Amino acid sequence: GKGLVAFEGPELAQRPLPLPRGVVPGPLAAYPGGDLLVYDYASGKAFRLSPGGAEVTAVEIPGKVTGLATSPSGGFYAAIAAQASVLRVSANGSVEDTWTLPAHDEKPAWPVGLVAEPGGGVLVVDRHGGRILLLDGGGRVAGLGSRHGWEPGHLHFPSGIARLPGGLVLVADEGNGRAQVFRRTD
Repeated sequence: GKGLVAFEGPELAQRPLPLPRGVVPGPLAAYPGGDLLVYDYASGKAFRLSPGGAEVTAVEIPGKVTGLATSPSGGFYAAIAAQASVLRVSANGSVEDTWTLPAHDEKPAWPVGLVAEPGGGVLVVDRHGGRILLLDGGGRVAGLGSRHGWEPGHLHFPSGIARLPGGLVLVADEGNGRAQVFRRTD
């Protein structure tokens, strides 16, 4: 209720990270250099915070955010599940694009996790479709990964994604009670 806690160093020392007054934290992402991006459920804004917790910028987001990812350009991406879309937001805080995700087997996409690709674009976890979508810099689907299911390599209600070293990605596979590591193939 008073902020976040940062776990730092090999000892995972805890450091309190205060949030602006009244912020109800939701999805978050980190910028290189230590700034933090936090979505506030109370105000509908994404706050960029310094490593000490001071507000750098605040951007109002049209819709409830279900995932965030920072972009190499200094902007960010925001998943809006109820609209089956991903917003691309510039470093100055303006919404540059809204990308609508395709449905899967007549079920609307429900994006819940994002990770920016080093060369541009973004990987999106679709909770309802049990899949990973690769969007290019223009928001077009450039690749698909996994599919709905229970076997290894399949996803059932995935809930998040993170980049690992070596081009790997880790996906929280909530419905199967596991985390899975995927490697990108062309």
